[in-house]
Amino acid sequence: MINSSIQSLLQQAISSGDGAHDFCLVKADADLIKGALLGGISFLGRELDESAAQSKMGRGYGPADLADLGRFLNSSVELIKMMDAVIDGCNDSKDGSN
Repeated sequence: MINSSIQSLLQQAISSGDGAHDFCLVKADADLIKGALLGGISFLGRELDESAAQSKMGRGYGPADLADLGRFLNSSVELIKMMDAVIDGCNDSKDGSN
């Protein structure tokens, strides 16, 4: 549902603009968002010790922290999938407009 809502809003924004330029802007924004999410996930992966819920900096993580982390990672993965769909949609629309 969220994915289709985002795609609908993007289509409305793109159709009201000047075509190819808007596709490039939307795709660039989606690429930046995806990159930021992947960077955050990578940082968290380096921060946590695999043997326990212990930070490499010495901070312990409790169950609530780990639940929050799990929700963040799950949301990040879903957003990355959405950004991939946006990027693919922009590519498909751009290819179809030629």
